[in-house]
Amino acid sequence: MTPLAAYTDRLSVSSGDTLLIHGRGPEGAALDARVVRVVSADPNPELGGVRTEPVPAEVELKSPLSELAVPLGSYGEVVVGSGRLPEVRSFTVSVRFRCTKLPDANFEAPLLTFTNDDDVILLALIVNGDGRLDVRSESGSGEFAIPFALGAWGTAVFRYDGDRGVGVLSCLNATSGGAQSQSIEMVPISLPDASVLRFGSYGGDQAVRSFNGCIERPELFARVLSDRDVADLGHGKRIADPVVSWDFSKDISSRILRDVGPLGLDGRLINQPTRGVRGADWSGREMAWRHAPDEYAAIHFHDDDIEDCEWPVIATWTVPPDLRSGQYAVILEAGGHTENVPFFVVPPLGQATARIAVLASTFTYTVYGNHARPEWSRDPAWQQAWRDQSAAWNAYPHNPGDHTDLGLSTYNVHSDGSGISIASWHRPMLNVRLGYLTYPYPQIRASGLRHYPADTHLTQWLESAGFDYDIITDWELHTEGIDVLSRYTSVL
Repeated sequence: MTPLAAYTDRLSVSSGDTLLIHGRGPEGAALDARVVRVVSADPNPELGGVRTEPVPAEVELKSPLSELAVPLGSYGEVVVGSGRLPEVRSFTVSVRFRCTKLPDANFEAPLLTFTNDDDVILLALIVNGDGRLDVRSESGSGEFAIPFALGAWGTAVFRYDGDRGVGVLSCLNATSGGAQSQSIEMVPISLPDASVLRFGSYGGDQAVRSFNGCIERPELFARVLSDRDVADLGHGKRIADPVVSWDFSKDISSRILRDVGPLGLDGRLINQPTRGVRGADWSGREMAWRHAPDEYAAIHFHDDDIEDCEWPVIATWTVPPDLRSGQYAVILEAGGHTENVPFFVVPPLGQATARIAVLASTFTYTVYGNHARPEWSRDPAWQQAWRDQSAAWNAYPHNPGDHTDLGLSTYNVHSDGSGISIASWHRPMLNVRLGYLTYPYPQIRASGLRHYPADTHLTQWLESAGFDYDIITDWELHTEGIDVLSRYTSVL
């Protein structure tokens, strides 16, 4: 964990805009914050090292620093409200799943949970670290122990007969059609008291115990299904009259979890799991989820997904009206630690203040954000060379390979080995920093820069040659379109 870390609410601002700076740091430490104009982000001492110029506009301090973790782990959440589920003594819960990574030994990862207003678990279908399916209720867990195939689709079905006080857990293999079931006497379970349903996690502070894998078609029935119905569920057939039925093939491009049952208990996704994922019914006939959404009706949850750190605003800064367009950074100091967060000042909307525009590739910076290079983990000599050179050059000292708690880049993989496809700038991006080295060995790689620090070579040259220029970013190009380029004679 980096001792002092921060991010801004956006990467580009204009005259009059207020930049929000979110961060964490040593508990109770005094924070000093200032904004500088960036001349060069290259730490190479032969080129003069990192160079900045002060900006007179002051930074306003807000929330005090506190030592915060990153809320890693994605899940789905449905706020039901106590009493909205029907008064049933007996019920059936089912969910299709494909586990891609087992939790650590002595831990568990939930497929589906029901909790009451006090966040007490009324019922949860879980996978254990030993590769078995289990049920957790108010009385505990560990009574069921049904093995499942890691990486294969299966259907978990839990039937509870309230009159007899008996629960039956079944696991059906989607490929072979085979099934295993166990029956156990249980204490009463009161699902009508449930106020929150979650998929893939217990939620809240326990989100770190997220399920790694795919979930599809969670359903609740207000009756005990027959053995024939359970077998049909295992073969992907629909069973009539569910009380709630979340269809993940609906609104795939959104965060909405759509309930197609009579209650309409829609939910939302937290921390951006991957949607449009191949489900148990995938045939291979279509490669795009838009052409066959029913075959891409799964959501892939990961214990290291991150969309937004949701750290408090520790400082704000308002862009002065006469500040020139260019590259800037917030410099933070607290408890003997230093952090810097680059950002860009762009011209006012619809205006140009120079004939030359430099397009800052902020989308590229983001998808590469926190890229942990493969050499870091496979080549100890390379890693040590990076550390030594960073120290000798007074470069940025933190490498994403050391701080995977901040989430990695789309050029890395999740903890279950699946590819990362979503990146966010609402978290610290350690390689988008003044003085960050991508490569050691200057005799081979010169300054060893990529992306943001390397791009400051261009603006440094423009200034040394006496050219005026504006900075625009991918965000302005995306939101304003070609008009943002048409105001300039040249675009670099």
